Amino acid sequence: MKVLIFSFLLLSLISFIVLYYQRKVRMLHFQLAQKNEMLILKSKQAVMGEMISMIAHQWRQPLSMVTLQISNLEFDKMFGRVMDEDKVWNTFRQVSDTMVYLSETVDDFQTYFLTDKETQKIEVHELLGKVLKLVSPRAKVKQINFEIHKEKDIYLQTYRNELMQVLLNIVNNGIDAFEGLQREEKHIFLHVKEHENMIEIFIEDNGCGILEENLHKLFSPNFSTKGKNGTGLGLYMSQQIMQNHLHGKINIQSSPKGSSVIVSVGNL
Repeated sequence: MKVLIFSFLLLSLISFIVLYYQRKVRMLHFQLAQKNEMLILKSKQAVMGEMISMIAHQWRQPLSMVTLQISNLEFDKMFGRVMDEDKVWNTFRQVSDTMVYLSETVDDFQTYFLTDKETQKIEVHELLGKVLKLVSPRAKVKQINFEIHKEKDIYLQTYRNELMQVLLNIVNNGIDAFEGLQREEKHIFLHVKEHENMIEIFIEDNGCGILEENLHKLFSPNFSTKGKNGTGLGLYMSQQIMQNHLHGKINIQSSPKGSSVIVSVGNL
């Protein structure tokens, strides 16, 4: 009888311990998932300031052109010049085209900050083009040239905005690689390949490269090669997104002549 009671108590204790640790593991998993989501949000917010700056750059020149075109018509009217009908309609058409461009720019930036709920079928080169459009103001200031090499259309079923966030982080890092660097020509090359069941996106620059001793630290949280100008979250969160959400990964190769980042992603 005592043996049965002891066995019952022992089994009850074991069951309690198992249930306790199962609950603790679930709680830790939930907390880890929350922390991961917060880091993703923080990573997006870290580039928000740059994005706002990019919008300002994207808008400044077109708005200046609109102002100049309207001013020219006002001067013609003010000084009693003959208003050429073709010139007026041409001005209206150019202003209209500029407004469409500004509207598309807002749509592009707005899309970036939306959260994907469903996968989408995308043409990868088109997505790369949108990424480059967003970062082009930064690249122009630094006199960096982009080149997308395309052999054929390559389609992918994936979470568009999450992949876009990863690519933006990587291209922005490529732009940063030219900071304080004297190069006669500054290039970032992009091309896409199909390899087995994966799509491989190559982003290559001829910037400063990454020190060999830092390569294994690049995907660690809070590690940055940019000093106080870096958050240390960009590549870490990009790798987390690739591994946990997009079933892919990021590999980096580097030398003093530049870096090559390979983003491997499969269909979802």
